[in-house]
Amino acid sequence: MKRNIIQTISFAVAALFLTACGSDDNLSPSTTETGTIDKSKYTTFTSVNEGMTRSHYILNHSLNTGADIWWQPGDKLWLYILDNLRIGSVTSNLTNVSASAEFYFTYDFDQPHYKVNYLGNQNSTDGYFVTFGEYQWQYPPNNTDHLQNVGDCAEGTATRVAQGQYKVTMHRLPAYLCIMPYCSDPDLRTGAILKGVTITADNALRGKFDVGRYGLFDRTHAENLGNNINMVLNGGNGFPVDNATEDQNRNAIFTVMLPGWHTLTLTFEFTSPKIPGQTLRAVKTLDNIDYHPNTITDIVADVANYYNADNNLIGDGGTIAFSKKQTGVIVRAHKDWGTLFNKKSK
Repeated sequence: MKRNIIQTISFAVAALFLTACGSDDNLSPSTTETGTIDKSKYTTFTSVNEGMTRSHYILNHSLNTGADIWWQPGDKLWLYILDNLRIGSVTSNLTNVSASAEFYFTYDFDQPHYKVNYLGNQNSTDGYFVTFGEYQWQYPPNNTDHLQNVGDCAEGTATRVAQGQYKVTMHRLPAYLCIMPYCSDPDLRTGAILKGVTITADNALRGKFDVGRYGLFDRTHAENLGNNINMVLNGGNGFPVDNATEDQNRNAIFTVMLPGWHTLTLTFEFTSPKIPGQTLRAVKTLDNIDYHPNTITDIVADVANYYNADNNLIGDGGTIAFSKKQTGVIVRAHKDWGTLFNKKSK
């Protein structure tokens, strides 16, 4: 059986590709993440400007904006053929982070459209299931690399544009949070370390899903549903929280969760040299919000609420008035993840 070449291109080079597609039957070998590959022996799907922002580079997300969209080496696509048949890409052309990517398959495809899924890091999925983790480990602050292992996923459509040529457009399925903590108390924040953040809700935030078949909103077919996510920061060593206002580079925390209406409660646990030997707790409950798929919501929160790990109010002492602080939490309008789609969600 002759193996056709299915090639799609990034938005930026679409015009060049369409003028050259008639000669694609004799493509020369190209360099991939696994070395040199003869593309005439593979079918190829290439994304159109809507990749995943999960690399260890923070790609231009800032307060109340979207983010740039990139793929990274090791990413993999899965074609949804039947409920019990998913075909994964063999390799890709990714040797570095890139806004577009080619994914190579050892099959011949000729349908007008194919359903395509990205299911996170290829070592964390079997081509069917995505698991949103109860524990999400983030090491450097302001970093999204961990999302690929704890629920980041996407779906899209591969569209045939010519014989043996497809383009793929994708959008993310989960909702994402960027949490930016700070401490308004000038004494308490000196040397303060944020150890972790627990996020709880009035309904499911995590679970195991066959997203190709059921998506994320059909919870009747999900497994291991839970309404809590625990962010483990820097292997348990924590991030500094000695900033008086939000400081994304210093301690921004990224979380992936199930979309939908949630009343979220964020519990921040931190330490301060001013109160040695105790873990302090700040609890913030947000209004009921519809967290849309493919959006990132910024949450700016003051941790200067003085509760210990047993949730007991710490009494007055020293130079610090240890009373409950009614400093607040700000939720910024959540933004679509891609820079081409960073309008406010409606």
